[in-house]
Amino acid sequence: MLTDPDDLAILEAILGLSSAFRRQVIAEGVETGEHGAALLQPGCELAQGYGIAEPMPAVNIQNWIRN
Repeated sequence: MLTDPDDLAILEAILGLSSAFRRQVIAEGVETGEHGAALLQPGCELAQGYGIAEPMPAVNIQNWIRN
């Protein structure tokens, strides 16, 4: 998506469909801040992946949120 215009077109199409059907999109596999920033440009505001946080036990989540 960062270098391939076809990947970006797929993302934009998925976001368009989600909007038409009033659904949220959660991008998965976001590995870097650059990916996160690129996802925000066309309106994808929800994501998960190592670029946000590595898997952690539930007891660590509140501390992670605070920091």
